[in-house]
Amino acid sequence: MDIRAKKIILLGVAVLLAGVAQAQRPFRLPASVLREMARRNVSLEAPAAAVLSSAEQAAQNQALQKNLLLSYKQAQEIQQSLQTPFMCQIQPTKKLSVSSPAFFKTPAIQLYPSVPYLQTPKQLTQYFLTQNNLLAEKEQQRMSGSLNSLVQQAPLLKEQAALAKQPKNKIEWLASYIPSQVNTLFVGEMHGFPEIQQALSRLLELLRAQRPNQTILLFSEFLYEDFIWTPYHDPASHPFGKVWKTALDQRIISVGLEPSFVKDDPLFFEYKDKEGNIYSSSVWSSLEGMRLRNERYNQVLQRYRQIYPEALFVVYTGANHSQYTSLFSLSKPLPADKTFVVSLYPSKRLAKMPANFLIGRRRPFFTSIMGEFDWATGGTFPQQVLYWQDKTSAHTAGFDVQLKLSTEDSQLLP
Repeated sequence: MDIRAKKIILLGVAVLLAGVAQAQRPFRLPASVLREMARRNVSLEAPAAAVLSSAEQAAQNQALQKNLLLSYKQAQEIQQSLQTPFMCQIQPTKKLSVSSPAFFKTPAIQLYPSVPYLQTPKQLTQYFLTQNNLLAEKEQQRMSGSLNSLVQQAPLLKEQAALAKQPKNKIEWLASYIPSQVNTLFVGEMHGFPEIQQALSRLLELLRAQRPNQTILLFSEFLYEDFIWTPYHDPASHPFGKVWKTALDQRIISVGLEPSFVKDDPLFFEYKDKEGNIYSSSVWSSLEGMRLRNERYNQVLQRYRQIYPEALFVVYTGANHSQYTSLFSLSKPLPADKTFVVSLYPSKRLAKMPANFLIGRRRPFFTSIMGEFDWATGGTFPQQVLYWQDKTSAHTAGFDVQLKLSTEDSQLLP
């Protein structure tokens, strides 16, 4: 092995070990180390091609495992301190589910290009799970800040909600309500409800009627990154095929957002809730999974915005990707006057609630409580159509418009 590369790798191991004492933050090389490496003209990418000895691999694995266990303990403590667990996506974990493959197979450089010391699938897996645990503190802070804002704004939100029109045709009304200067429209949904897809298809038709000469692009997590739907694709071949066909019919370009690593690594991790019940969840719906995915979504959107500066972007994802209050919000960093967030939910859904926390049994029930806003406000905003008079209220609630759609609403669509 090249001596310089070996020194860099050993330095990386030392930094990882030192990072155990600072487990609140994701691992980064200290600025002093970066300056020294720059002075010596040392490439950060050099370790990626190096082959570690067995002893070096063992030392690095040990450091990563130690960080993982420490971060797991810290996340558990935060989870136990939560007063509103339904609102906070903290899922302490230290291993993948037994039903998953043992490790990630995506190359580490694709997920963490700035962390060159991850040499094996095992190390990448350890690092990912650690990063997810470390985000528990940020998620706790986000939830606390969101609840505080809601408490302060609640009287004003109630006043505005009481004045909100309840139109019979919700999608026709929505299309007319979106300001003409908006160039990025986020449509966030609760997955699995066909009435939402039908509503989006109708919205695309109305947007084209309102903006006959403007370029419109539809971006979605339901297509893989940079995939473009064409007339040669069969709508019956895709669960959202009718949406893509409508877009084509309306001269709207459908572009994929979802990185290929989501498809390549269909992994699940194991976690416990506050009562100690064991569950599993997709790594890509975890805090770290959402961070990595939204990071890539942003890169795609920025790249296309350079090509189409005057276009209307319609960004169709799950609501947690797009709402202003989300931890890694796609919408919040954009110019407020040109950004608009719509959240689409069913009017009711079948959920499951623990019937006995001690033994973890669950019973089904129907509920009209949908997204985080409903949970935070205890379902005290019963309106099917919610919208606000100012952007401050929208940023507090997480959306500009929230619609709850029923099967009867889909019958109103042409």
